[in-house]
Amino acid sequence: MLFRSTDDSVDFYQAATQAPNVAAYIKAEALTNASIIRRNQMLYMEEAIDLAEQAVEAYPNSSPAHAALGFAYGINGKIVEGVDHMKKAIAANPRISQNYWYLGMLLRSVKEYDDALKYQIEGYARLETDNTLLGNELRAKIKGAMAYDLAKTTYMSGKTDG
Repeated sequence: MLFRSTDDSVDFYQAATQAPNVAAYIKAEALTNASIIRRNQMLYMEEAIDLAEQAVEAYPNSSPAHAALGFAYGINGKIVEGVDHMKKAIAANPRISQNYWYLGMLLRSVKEYDDALKYQIEGYARLETDNTLLGNELRAKIKGAMAYDLAKTTYMSGKTDG
């Protein structure tokens, strides 16, 4: 299927949630993907949050749904709620290295550098065993971005030795 716009993609994911007998985890995945698309558009943050809330409601143990909701909350100033959902995402699936990274970024944004570093280091350490990253090229890109953010957090924390 070819999508002409991001709206087409969001519409597709939302339609998938209405299919007969759709499993709760599939509904959560579709809503999570729609939420991420809207979050990345920046102009649709309220819709992104709403979609992620629906995803968590559809399947409360979905790590990706909690991560989408937590990050959307966090970047919209609801840090406490964001951190709570990021921790739920990690608890639901501790193998997903990016959840640690995102939690570290949220904590860094409120100058909680020690906790931010703890989570970013943990995420970086879990990269090689993260079975949600498909392909070496994607893993390398994520690794580079995580290393950059880890260095930035270290610098911001004042814990540099040089």
